Amino acid sequence: MPSVLGVLLICYSSRGHQLVFSYPPDPKRGHQSRRVRRGGAHGSQSRSAARTLLKGPSPDRLDAFDPPRASGSGSAQQSDAERFLGFETHFLSDVLSPKVALCDRQFQLTVDDVTFVGHPTLLHADRPGTGHRFARMIQRKRLAAQDAAGADHPTSTAASAGASGPAALGGGLAGDHDHPQKPEDSNSSASSAGASDISRRSQANLASSDTTADGNTPGISAGGAGTGAASSSSASAHQLSMFNLVFAMQPEHGQREVDDMYVHIISKLTAALKYEQLKRGYIRRETELILSIKDDAQCRSVERVQFVDVLPRVLAESTLARCLADTFMAVTDPAGGGGAHVVVNASVDLSLRVPDRLTIPMPLSAAASALGFDPLGAATGVNAKEYPVLRPYHALLLLCDPEEVLKVLPLDPLPLLVELIQIVTPTQSFEQLQTTLDCSLSHLYRLAAHLVHWRKAKIIDVVSTRNVYIVAPDAPFDNLASLSADFSTRFPTVNLPSVLADLAVPRPFAVAVPHKEARTLYLEILTYLLRHDLVTQLHMYIYLMIPYSICKSTPPTRSDAALLTDDPAVIGDANDAIAGAPDAGEPPTATFVPDPGAGASEMEKAWIRRVACEQPAAVAGLFLRLVPYFNGRCHVEEIVFRENLTRKDVRTILSRFREVVVTALLP
Repeated sequence: MPSVLGVLLICYSSRGHQLVFSYPPDPKRGHQSRRVRRGGAHGSQSRSAARTLLKGPSPDRLDAFDPPRASGSGSAQQSDAERFLGFETHFLSDVLSPKVALCDRQFQLTVDDVTFVGHPTLLHADRPGTGHRFARMIQRKRLAAQDAAGADHPTSTAASAGASGPAALGGGLAGDHDHPQKPEDSNSSASSAGASDISRRSQANLASSDTTADGNTPGISAGGAGTGAASSSSASAHQLSMFNLVFAMQPEHGQREVDDMYVHIISKLTAALKYEQLKRGYIRRETELILSIKDDAQCRSVERVQFVDVLPRVLAESTLARCLADTFMAVTDPAGGGGAHVVVNASVDLSLRVPDRLTIPMPLSAAASALGFDPLGAATGVNAKEYPVLRPYHALLLLCDPEEVLKVLPLDPLPLLVELIQIVTPTQSFEQLQTTLDCSLSHLYRLAAHLVHWRKAKIIDVVSTRNVYIVAPDAPFDNLASLSADFSTRFPTVNLPSVLADLAVPRPFAVAVPHKEARTLYLEILTYLLRHDLVTQLHMYIYLMIPYSICKSTPPTRSDAALLTDDPAVIGDANDAIAGAPDAGEPPTATFVPDPGAGASEMEKAWIRRVACEQPAAVAGLFLRLVPYFNGRCHVEEIVFRENLTRKDVRTILSRFREVVVTALLP
């Protein structure tokens, strides 16, 4: 999905809201007019009812979220502020941390035509004494403990106030600025063992348990740095009460695209992260790891460290960062079809994909448009390629090699799905596969629909040399050079342009096969062409044309138009028009019957009965049975399936009634 610009993770703990992770490192977006709109919705409630319009971030508002700065470094600090999509991370961590009333539902905010959509999730919201109120209480206790520690140790406070360099600038990605610099952090930065102290403190935090409901925490050893109160406050700083996984978008198809992204990607991934956090403390542990990497890099540098500087190390060490980055890369990769397969904390296996939708009806082919008809399903607004109708005569064509499909399956795939991928060929119909796999046809349809949904396969008619194929009108000739190189690698003795030239004229594919021994090779070539949408199959559609001789000899009857009046002139004119009487000076022509089924007039029904009575009773009965399909909406294969006939029966009708039926080859 190219409209996705980036992914962000905002966490709210007793130390405040923090932009913990953002990806990609250098996102791109268009420049539009500035506006801010935020809101949330739940269920079927109106989203506009929960939105509030802001006037934009004022300097005073942003200053409230700036980290503590040393005196005289205000302008330099402002210029070094981290940004994502052109916004300061302090501002994003603020506006993407909604109040409790907007949590646990869809949250949407638009700034400068960039839409941020997420699902703010409260942790332990169903337990009393937890949530944002409890986090703020813990923060007040921690600040009070720090003030008490500063009063008891004035020398440590003085050292903290006079510290400069990395210790003064450190403090997390975008949220450590919400709490004052700790005395033990200043002492660590002033000493030569600062990096090792941070490493030991990170390990202690990873091993510590969450804060209990009464605010008391077990003692944490941080290498002798700080007092017991400071250790308790340090542990309580990691009490995670809310997180918000946000995707930044510039939707091309309006609100529907945003809602699809929320339903199919964000809500599912958020649910998996919440499960792992409540069960194993996954988000808290990974958040501490990411922040400790940033702190460690800051202690080793005299300049301000940006998050992009430590992003490679974060992706290498944090499984959560890799999970979010892989999800972003998968949903924005056009070649992968927008599908993502991720495993959260090596425990929760997720397959994510935003389905494609078609709002505009499929265009008709040139031949069908000229006749004034649409083939099967063309006027329904349903994309037949994306959501095809499954029939027993259809076949399943994998869009890549079976080994590649098996690699992306979940850890515990259905054994029948694995067997289907291993044995399926485009020369076998679903009816034949049903016997081979010994399963029901409905079960086989579900497996095929699953592969089609994840763009690992598509539905086609059974590949045969008797079928008629032509070069697809929308063939991807832009990358013909790369396709030719790949084609030459697979089929060294055949040239791709020459094969496409042979298929420029509609004719059976057997004509393109040079000799009998090459039939298997050319079936593989045809499979390759269908897989890359280079060719399309033409189906036979049947139309009904009544000869002028039958129209003239049939006794006139009152038409549907003439039934509305008793005027003899109107009755005569209407019946003459239906009878196909030619105008003066024009040769007699056959009459085209657009709908020989339920929509036929009484005169047209009389013509059809006159045509049928000229043949034997069995053939006439079969003709009258198939006449409703002679409107160009169902091809021959569909007619055979619906009426449970054989192709020989259809050939018999086409042979006996060749004077009144017209066939056309259409995609």
